[in-house]
Amino acid sequence: MNYKGGKPHCLNCNKILASYYSKRCKSCNGKFKSGKNHPNYGKHHSPEIIEKIKQAIKGKSARYWLGKKRIMVMKKKLCCLCREIYQPRNGASGYCDSCRIIKRKEWNKKYHDSPRAKEKRKYYNRTEKAKQRFKRFRSKPQYRIYARNRYHSQPENKRKAQYYMSNAIRDKRLIKTKSCLLCGGNEVRIEGHHYKGYDPENWLNVIWLDVPCHKKAHEVVMLR
Repeated sequence: MNYKGGKPHCLNCNKILASYYSKRCKSCNGKFKSGKNHPNYGKHHSPEIIEKIKQAIKGKSARYWLGKKRIMVMKKKLCCLCREIYQPRNGASGYCDSCRIIKRKEWNKKYHDSPRAKEKRKYYNRTEKAKQRFKRFRSKPQYRIYARNRYHSQPENKRKAQYYMSNAIRDKRLIKTKSCLLCGGNEVRIEGHHYKGYDPENWLNVIWLDVPCHKKAHEVVMLR
């Protein structure tokens, strides 16, 4: 160690080291301690030591190498809901698989589907960040498959009504307004609502609503 002349150099590549107490750099040290130069080269754990290691790691979620096999032992736990013993997947789980699904549904009903959460999502969907995110999502092939399946699952009259309405707007036989008829908003996409149904004689009987009001209108129809 030479304190006056600066930091020491690596014995192999002559690179300046970060510490005064080091002899080799990180890459050279790894190469130097590999193979026969490693202090544990040719040594193996005895069966008693292996058994002690197994007992020490039992019940922990971390994975350890024991010889050539990767062994992870987890203690069985008591489910907090159904009070049955189950084998957990990780140490943080407190419910079995069936109870975990029940708790997830309860959480969604309490938080995800709450009025406050819906209002937050409504506010976020109007931001520029959300619009860019939706645009990236719609460009993926998974969304195209989903949209195709959703389109073909609709009744034939509904699909024809949408086509007929789009063609009427293109040919200027139907005028599309720029604001919602119910709330008067124009920040969200405006859609045509067939309030009289999808029969051929009612294909052009539409009112213009934004997306939230359009969903509420369909919910009212379904509750009747």
